[in-house]
Amino acid sequence: MMDIRKIEKEDIDKCVDLCIESCNRPPWNHQWGYDTALKYLREFAEQTRFVGFAIYEQNKITGILLAHSKTWWANDLLYIDEIFISPDKQKIGYGKQLLEHAEQYAHEQKFDVVCLVTTGYMLANEFKNDLNYHHAEHYRFMFKTV
Repeated sequence: MMDIRKIEKEDIDKCVDLCIESCNRPPWNHQWGYDTALKYLREFAEQTRFVGFAIYEQNKITGILLAHSKTWWANDLLYIDEIFISPDKQKIGYGKQLLEHAEQYAHEQKFDVVCLVTTGYMLANEFKNDLNYHHAEHYRFMFKTV
């Protein structure tokens, strides 16, 4: 059974293996080590307005979304920094479920927009297109009104 829960700052250490597992494989082929990945993830959790969600299956984290809320001129927005899905759970809708959960959170918080940033040459870019996010032509910056 799959369950989405909010990530608290003290839970971030439990996400390190997933970060390494998903980033060190194709198509990204990064070379994250444990200490660097831990530092990277803790930097997100240390943000004043950190927001994170994790997919749990049988008490194991199989997907995470890391974000922060941000002040904007019209109203606050939710800025999604990272999404990691376990390689054996990719392409079955977990990323989409995390995004939809974040959108619902943003809606409940009365935010106007959810923002995503991705590189134009990664597969994740196509994934986000399927979810009705819009391109800002001068950036690889995406947003969706919620």
